[in-house]
Amino acid sequence: DITLLISSRHTIHHLIKFNMKQDKIYDVCIIGSGPAGLASLSGVLEPYSVDNLTHEQVNRAANSIKLRQRLKVCVIDVHESWLQGWKTNFDTLGIEFLRSPALAHPDLFNECALLAYAVANGRTDELLDTGCTDCKKLIAMGQSQRSFWKLPSTSLFVDFCEDLVKTLPHDYIQGKITSVVKNSISGNSGAPFRVELDSGRRFLSSKAVILATGPTGCPIVPPDLKSIPCDSGRLLMWPQLNQVKSKSQRILVVGGGLTAVQVALKLIKLGKNVILCSRRHLVEKHFDIGLEWFDMRTSNRCISDFYHQELPERFAALKHARDGGSVPPFYMKQVRSAEQSGRLIRVVGDAQHDSSQQDSAGRVHISIVSSSSKKEEQRHTNFCVDQIVLACGIKPDCRANPVVESILESWPIPVHAGFPSITEDLQWKEDLPLYVVGSLGSLNIGPDAANLMGIRRAAQIVANGLDCRCWLREKALANPFDLLGDDSSDDESTDDESSYTCRDECCYNEPSRE
Repeated sequence: DITLLISSRHTIHHLIKFNMKQDKIYDVCIIGSGPAGLASLSGVLEPYSVDNLTHEQVNRAANSIKLRQRLKVCVIDVHESWLQGWKTNFDTLGIEFLRSPALAHPDLFNECALLAYAVANGRTDELLDTGCTDCKKLIAMGQSQRSFWKLPSTSLFVDFCEDLVKTLPHDYIQGKITSVVKNSISGNSGAPFRVELDSGRRFLSSKAVILATGPTGCPIVPPDLKSIPCDSGRLLMWPQLNQVKSKSQRILVVGGGLTAVQVALKLIKLGKNVILCSRRHLVEKHFDIGLEWFDMRTSNRCISDFYHQELPERFAALKHARDGGSVPPFYMKQVRSAEQSGRLIRVVGDAQHDSSQQDSAGRVHISIVSSSSKKEEQRHTNFCVDQIVLACGIKPDCRANPVVESILESWPIPVHAGFPSITEDLQWKEDLPLYVVGSLGSLNIGPDAANLMGIRRAAQIVANGLDCRCWLREKALANPFDLLGDDSSDDESTDDESSYTCRDECCYNEPSRE
């Protein structure tokens, strides 16, 4: 049983859509309104994180919260609302539960926040127990009994994020960013960045920029399928799943990770017969990286070991940690059920297009060549399918993003394996207040960069880099005896800073982890 005290959350969110006819200056501009963008917003606006303070420090910080300065922040995204692109992808794949556990979310004030939200709203039945808490490593962490490792439903996570957005004051600007360049406008020397939107028709200036975009690169197309024209309607990328024709009865899905399995299961629900082709047997794991990256006793060692490698070794470590993709047990259970019903066929090998065979009905002839080191042992299994859906991942290429390309032109840095070589503090380069959160910073965040756990960690690093919480060490936590005699911290204070609602009552009454 969990006993929680939930504080009321005062709505101070400002959703502003406006035409910038004159230059507007922000302290921080966040590019991207997905989970990484929301975690970044929480990181720069939350006064502190209860996870990183003792109870005494939390109380002192709460009493002196008016000492901090409020930052003026904007969030820019092509979508009209928070998480819209993320929700579109989840709707496309029919994802009902996240793969990340309940302790992984964008609220940097308290890692218990999502669980507390579920309890407060009577929605604990939307936390899925996948059995991962039976793992001895998780039991040893001492967190398995708190429902931290249950998986939240998509609807619970979305509602939680929408509730979080309302507590974080910011301007939300819908628009397509054309470029981020050096600010040459006189009088804006304190704001080095000029962010141009909609081909320069709108613009703003910012003192700092956080890139919080999703995976950047080009979709991977198996070499032996490139002969199929992409505009023929027979070869689709998984985001084009809605283009599967109603008359198509047999679909080939190519990929060996969770996305490929989700595509296959979604098609089966639509009444299709599916062939799932992967280059190796599906790997069954609860999470896509090892538990050592989650365990507070070993995660710092993993991060340290990762940082102390050269860039080529880091990229190899990224691939090794993800191990080519994996599938959680509760999905594998659905896969086996679909196989038993005859709606799904799993094959291992390379899919090759047999262009020598023509089909009057427009179907595609495919040969699955089983992997083997000896050519004479190769086996060919032939299929005739109506359409093919690819879920093979992307090849990282930061230059595929025009915004990143414009940044590289203004502030050149090395690019390795498609990732920008940023600093360990996630800065684009030293002494430049341009930061990266999310998959784009994989070489300096680690294999969990695109996951909610890695996003939380990266957002904390950025908040520290921007000195968003310097007030804690300079004033609130420097000398507790000074605060005891500070008459300005009484309950009658009505300055603007006191309008922020402290949420330290959301935390568990437990000993500090420090």
